[in-house]
Amino acid sequence: MQIASTSRTLVVAAALVLVAACTRRVQTESLAARADATLRVDNQSLFDMDVFAVQASQRIRLGLVPASSRRSLTIPANVVGHGRRLQFLADPVGSSSQPISQELYVEPGDEVGLLIPASQVR
Repeated sequence: MQIASTSRTLVVAAALVLVAACTRRVQTESLAARADATLRVDNQSLFDMDVFAVQASQRIRLGLVPASSRRSLTIPANVVGHGRRLQFLADPVGSSSQPISQELYVEPGDEVGLLIPASQVR
């Protein structure tokens, strides 16, 4: 009788460990899925730049990068991942030119670099 009781206890304990391990994994994956990404902008132009993430036809403002400076901007978690393609648009303050990047996939937690050369904007 005691052997059967011990076996049952071990089976129940093993099942609880498996449930706890699966729960932690799901929580970790869901946190990673909601993580923001980072856009590191190197603005070498003489214009301040409003920087946007462009998804389909929607523009999401990420922030302002002053002329001749570098900034890290946050790409919100709801914009990245799930096979979504993004472009980055730099809208120079005081100019009608709007340089835009090629499409790329950005995943949660990624760091993406964007270089705006001085000759790009007139």
